[in-house]
Amino acid sequence: MIKVIGLIRRKAGISREEFLRHWKEEHGPLVSSIPELARHIRKYVQVHRVSIGELDAQDRYQQQSLPADYDGAVEMWFDSAEEMRKAFAVLADPVICKRLREDEDSFIDGKSSLSVMVGEEFTIFDRK
Repeated sequence: MIKVIGLIRRKAGISREEFLRHWKEEHGPLVSSIPELARHIRKYVQVHRVSIGELDAQDRYQQQSLPADYDGAVEMWFDSAEEMRKAFAVLADPVICKRLREDEDSFIDGKSSLSVMVGEEFTIFDRK
């Protein structure tokens, strides 16, 4: 299993609530509505940041700068590197790219978001 992880910041002037609503209710369905793309993605997850003061790493570890400034994280899971390549080839299509980019540009700060990491997942602990 291959996973792509990106950290997301909202665009200036957009409240966290509006950002999270748009991301979940509009952008998420937009991604899943593109069958050429969705067929290659095993799982698409949005992680919406919540603030819990006593658990905030900045408070807990007295660190000045952490990725806590991010409003969320996106995870896309693929069965293989080949499926990931196929999905990214779809994203390179100018029509599909334009469609997604226009929506992303309306609510995401692209200059400080989407620091992407690609990796293979190894589950160490899973309480199901």
